[in-house]
Amino acid sequence: MVLSTHMVVGALLAQQVSNPFVAFFVGFLSHFVLDAIPHWDYEVKALIMRDKENKLNSSTSVNLKSLYDLIKIGCDVLLGFIIIFIIFKIYSLDQILESQNLYILIGAIGGATPDFLQFVFFHWKNNKYIYGLLVNLQKFHMWIHSQKKTLTPIVGITFQVIVVIIAFICLR
Repeated sequence: MVLSTHMVVGALLAQQVSNPFVAFFVGFLSHFVLDAIPHWDYEVKALIMRDKENKLNSSTSVNLKSLYDLIKIGCDVLLGFIIIFIIFKIYSLDQILESQNLYILIGAIGGATPDFLQFVFFHWKNNKYIYGLLVNLQKFHMWIHSQKKTLTPIVGITFQVIVVIIAFICLR
């Protein structure tokens, strides 16, 4: 799933709770549930160079070539926040700081965090502390993703819109 889908579903789940830690946790867990569903992802070829032999040996490269990938990711995150602000009618800083709206945003951040941690792992995997902290999470994330079949962009995007609509209907 793309980050905006993870964020919106994390936010919708987080609105059901009244604790910021639980909001983050349900968003975080929802990421893996969504990744287990067959879906489409956009490629970030310049940012993450995948090692097909051993996926844990993949690495990142932050340079001019990866700028397009970073812009794509940034637009995806921005779209996620825009959708969340529209769904929850959050239009001002005062509204953002209301506790329930803050929990919603924390849930959205939780929904996107596993992909951010994937970048952290690949970028700093040579650091024994980072590797030790994140290797099992990364193995699980890759395993859950390996269960999916890649869909075409049109079908994949349509499917993700349907997932968000279903989540909205069930959780609002």
